Amino acid sequence: MILAHSEIKKLVEEKALLENHEEKNIGGAGVDLRVWKFYRIKSGAKLGVDERELPEIEEISEDWIEVQPSEYVLIETLEKVNMPSDI
Repeated sequence: MILAHSEIKKLVEEKALLENHEEKNIGGAGVDLRVWKFYRIKSGAKLGVDERELPEIEEISEDWIEVQPSEYVLIETLEKVNMPSDI
């Protein structure tokens, strides 16, 4: 689903879609989120219907990171996104 700038702003105002955001980061059809922290995944994980095994993670403290092919990096943003299930 693609939302226009006006629809995103309406959801922010009426449904608290974003918290702690900067107005200038709401673009034509999206929002630029600001990175707070990076985390590297250290172990496997499983998110099934009956089983859930969360991965071990470690914070990446370097000033610069390079994500390798097939590598996953978790990113924590400064914004809180309250995503409704119908978007």
